[in-house]
Amino acid sequence: IENILKYLQNSNKNIQISFVKVDSNGIIDLEHFRQLLKSETKLVTIMHSNNEIVKNFFH
Repeated sequence: IENILKYLQNSNKNIQISFVKVDSNGIIDLEHFRQLLKSETKLVTIMHSNNEIVKNFFH
């Protein structure tokens, strides 16, 4: 999916794609996530579980 996102970003000047840092357990770095959020942010997607790696728990 990362390659598709890079393609979309390169083909459209209005698309900015960012990836949130995760720790060694695959848990999202919430401070980094907050830093990435901008007033012009239109969409945020986060994978809750992955059959290859881990689950992220949301509260």
